[in-house]
Amino acid sequence: MFQKVANTLSIISFIMVASMSGTAYFGYKYVTSEQFKSKVMNEVLDNVSGMMPKMLDQGLPDMTGPSIAIPKKKAHLQDDIHFHKKLKEIQLEVEEEKEEEVVV
Repeated sequence: MFQKVANTLSIISFIMVASMSGTAYFGYKYVTSEQFKSKVMNEVLDNVSGMMPKMLDQGLPDMTGPSIAIPKKKAHLQDDIHFHKKLKEIQLEVEEEKEEEVVV
């Protein structure tokens, strides 16, 4: 008696796992398909295009001011020189280490 119940429950469990796995697989395939992407894109564009004329009428001013000037960066020549000196030192150290490895 217990054997029949256990077998029945295992069959039911297998069917449930197989159906969930199949559903997950086909759901993933559908969500990553071009058809789904185009469907979602059309839906989004329809909603956005319906809102755009209303938002543009409310949000755009009649006249705007002049553009803001972009501040120019000052060249830090001393920092650049220090950077390049340090870079040369590091390169020399790396070359010396390579030469030591070759000798050993």
